[in-house]
Amino acid sequence: LNRQASAFLQSQKFAEADHAAREKMRITERVFGPRSEQTAGAEEDVGAVLFYAGDFVGAETHHRRALEIRREVFGDESAEVAQALHNLGFAQSKQGRLDAAEESLREALRLRRKLLVDRELLALTLEGLAHVTYQRGQPALAEKYLADQLEIVRNFTTQGTRVSATAAYQNRYFPQ
Repeated sequence: LNRQASAFLQSQKFAEADHAAREKMRITERVFGPRSEQTAGAEEDVGAVLFYAGDFVGAETHHRRALEIRREVFGDESAEVAQALHNLGFAQSKQGRLDAAEESLREALRLRRKLLVDRELLALTLEGLAHVTYQRGQPALAEKYLADQLEIVRNFTTQGTRVSATAAYQNRYFPQ
């Protein structure tokens, strides 16, 4: 079902992707229980499908459920919670709920810095914060987040990654 949902999503067949992701979630809940790590992952999958389909309210609902489960399973200080906060913040941002988005993304950033998670993930959260703070009329703070993101990208040499492309794009708008 994962591959099926992913293929539908790539083909922009959102209704089919949603159906496959929700079916996976139903099966996962039956097999592992409603408050399991696996169910949190399934909630995030449904949230991602809804996000790409443009249903940001629905995406937020599923990302919030995933966050609640991940906090129960992993505690408040985990990479899994950081990812759930990141996803939640992006859904909130797309709804124009910038205060909530900034709060979620700042917490994700704090956790990712503390836990020393994958630098690419850290850079993506910085990108989200830059976008939100710029929309809130704080271009200097947005520029700081983008400068931090660019520094991270410069310090590792993964070619062709989304982060590298994003950093180059952002650098056009906030040149150093």
